[in-house]
Amino acid sequence: LFPGAQIFKYDYLNDDIPFLSDQKILGLKHIMPQQLVNDLSNKDLTWIILINPPYATSQVAGNSSESKKDVSKTAIRDLMHAEGFGETSRELFSQFIYRINLEFKHNNAFLAMFSKLKYLNSNNDQVIRDKIFNYSFSNGFIFNSLNFQGVKAPFPIGFLIWNLSSKIKLENQEIIVDILDDCGDKIGKKEILTTERTNFLNKWIK
Repeated sequence: LFPGAQIFKYDYLNDDIPFLSDQKILGLKHIMPQQLVNDLSNKDLTWIILINPPYATSQVAGNSSESKKDVSKTAIRDLMHAEGFGETSRELFSQFIYRINLEFKHNNAFLAMFSKLKYLNSNNDQVIRDKIFNYSFSNGFIFNSLNFQGVKAPFPIGFLIWNLSSKIKLENQEIIVDILDDCGDKIGKKEILTTERTNFLNKWIK
């Protein structure tokens, strides 16, 4: 489909991290192909970032959640710690979002992402919403997680598209997605609500 395309192995949470800082880098060479480095500096390009980020974390309460010791010890986590992201920096999902924001915040880019919906409304992800994820919602749909091989419990999976060039707080947006059945047919619509965590019931009820 893409004759001449270059395929390369890359650790997005560890490779080329020094180049994301504002400091001048001497004597280091990018791991990613030079043409891609050049393209990332081209403000005339429009980017589509398609990801299915992992949700592993280095410490999760309970026995049913996915937890892998030291899985989140990355160069990106160190940057997030330094900026006060706290416990959310232990989640690989948050680390991917953090680097994408660093790398594309000055580009015309769209993020199309398969994921759980917790980044929109969970307590721990409030810091991500405050500091990074204030992109404009474009479109999306949700479906049953059991359509993925190996998933044993049903929960909603979203494929949501975000305009990284347009900034607006999630709480001020109307996020309405299509609901798909197991055949991929539209069977309805769902509004996904985002609320600042200080308004959560367990934060103010006595």
